[in-house]
Amino acid sequence: MRQQKEQIEQQLHDTRQQKEQTEQQLRDMRQQKELTEQQLHDTRQQKEQTEQQLRDMRQQKELTEQQLHDMRQHKEQTEQQLYDLRQQKEQTEQQLKEQIYVSEKRLKIITKLQLKNKSLKRDLCEMVQNADTGQITQTTNFIDYNPRNSIVSRNSSDDDEEDL
Repeated sequence: MRQQKEQIEQQLHDTRQQKEQTEQQLRDMRQQKELTEQQLHDTRQQKEQTEQQLRDMRQQKELTEQQLHDMRQHKEQTEQQLYDLRQQKEQTEQQLKEQIYVSEKRLKIITKLQLKNKSLKRDLCEMVQNADTGQITQTTNFIDYNPRNSIVSRNSSDDDEEDL
């Protein structure tokens, strides 16, 4: 009986140990469950953050593409403006050349007319002086009316009349 009692006590002791071990295993499993749930929660948060980062990156990509498109358009506009400015410069240069040419021709004509005017004045003065002295001399230049409202010398060259 004593042996039986010892055996029962041993069994009871073993059962208590098993119970403690089982309770410890249960605590460990609960802790493991909480840990797993926390990891799952963290993983969901990371997933959400990653998805948000992806959305942000897509939005940034679209923004960058729009900026690139705008920059290309601006470049094209700038190139067109540059082309237009070059065309305008060429036109202005051509107009200036033409104006300079016309101005030089006019200056040449005015200079010739001023010289002829001096010559005519000189001839007229000579005629007046000779008329005062009673001498009559024939001059090679005399005044003629030009229908273009200009005074030209009779013996002027044809070039002068074309220039007018």
